[in-house]
Amino acid sequence: MEISSCPLARHDARRELHSRPLKIRAFIFAAVVSVLAAHLSAADAPDFKQWGLLAIQDGGRRKPVDTFAKETLIRITGRSTYADKTGKKWWPNDFVLSALVETHDWKNEPMVLISSGQLIEQFGLDKTQRRFSFAELTGSAGLQRLVTEAQALKRAEKPLTGYSRKH
Repeated sequence: MEISSCPLARHDARRELHSRPLKIRAFIFAAVVSVLAAHLSAADAPDFKQWGLLAIQDGGRRKPVDTFAKETLIRITGRSTYADKTGKKWWPNDFVLSALVETHDWKNEPMVLISSGQLIEQFGLDKTQRRFSFAELTGSAGLQRLVTEAQALKRAEKPLTGYSRKH
């Protein structure tokens, strides 16, 4: 059911999206952001210290974004910082914020560390590499097959540990 046809809606959402005041506000916002971004140099980079102190919940535990970001980057890349394809160095907080607001093409960035040659072979990936993009992994027929088999074992309430030892 569309929002505009919802009997509880107090306004026509479609008309509001195309309204002149909203377009003017969006233009002003984009202009201000563009001007601010153009005037920031590396030395004048914004201080995101408060962002890093923000408390979030992860795995049933409260922790600052700093901690979550560092743990996440280490889990994915095996390192506490990451240098992308262009050579730009990403710190944990920058990485998480960038992933949240989608300022970088993380899907195609070869950052996922797979150190097991056996897994790389099972996934049908290039054996000369150790880092892969999320796009490469999601496109891997071998990984999809393994996930399907693991899900079937889980539905059958069979342990995955026995399965991993056989393969």
